[in-house]
Amino acid sequence: MFAAFKLGAVPVNANYRYTKDELTALLADADAAALVFSGGLAANVVHAASALPSLRLLVRAGPAPDLALPEAGPARDAPELAGLYAATAPRPPEPRPSADDLFMYTGGTTGKPKGVIWHQSQLFGSMSAGLFGRLGVTAPPPTVDELVAIVASARASGRSPVALSAVPLMHATGLFNTMGTLTAAGGSC
Repeated sequence: MFAAFKLGAVPVNANYRYTKDELTALLADADAAALVFSGGLAANVVHAASALPSLRLLVRAGPAPDLALPEAGPARDAPELAGLYAATAPRPPEPRPSADDLFMYTGGTTGKPKGVIWHQSQLFGSMSAGLFGRLGVTAPPPTVDELVAIVASARASGRSPVALSAVPLMHATGLFNTMGTLTAAGGSC
């Protein structure tokens, strides 16, 4: 999520329990261009990649069962994430994009999931009480430098939070709590 923000991509959550048709519909609605997926979900991803020409890059995290992959397209050669890390040098520092967005889909409990765009400032604003309150700060810091100073102070004094995310990260509650903890240089279980 943080890497996507840093390079200017817009991350989208997807439920790992979606059927192949549900995943395909969500990725089509999001106009997804890339997908990082668990190898265990490869069958649903192959279906989506075969149906969606907009899906140009697939990256697999973990082993996948043997599948009959399409002859062409991104599903044929989904590289392993660990291999990409090992073969790719870190990107040089560069200015951040001006708008960091998250395209968060609702759970779809009352119908088809709906996409909601969250701007990063809104994300941190919604996490203020849980994130900054734990660090003794009453409002989100106005600059990244001030955030870094607050987090460094909390880390140095042993006040970095630790959280157990019992909710899947595809849900806003699990994702936002985990992002807040990691933003504050804490750890998640």
